Amino acid sequence: MLAKSLISVAVIVIIAGTAWYLFAQNSPTDIGKILENPWEYAEKDLTISGTVKQAVSVLVAQYFIVDDGSGEIPVITDKVLPKVGARVKVHGKIDTAFELLGVRLIVFIEEK
Repeated sequence: MLAKSLISVAVIVIIAGTAWYLFAQNSPTDIGKILENPWEYAEKDLTISGTVKQAVSVLVAQYFIVDDGSGEIPVITDKVLPKVGARVKVHGKIDTAFELLGVRLIVFIEEK
């Protein structure tokens, strides 16, 4: 009887922990928070969501701009570009595209 109770508790703890982990990994991070403190999010796997404001394809790169109401960020991708106005959810990491004369461009690199 005690063994069955311990097994039941262990199963509940594993299920609850897994659900928490999956929810935490998939809940979008506010773009405004990322832009405000980019060093806090460096090297972390993130999810952002919002509306596509612009989609651009140039010779060697393509990107789209996502706006979630708290800010907007360019998303560099090698996937098919979403349509302007589409709601998207993107997984990836942030990076600094360039820094020049104190101006830093933070970009979101979509995972492959």
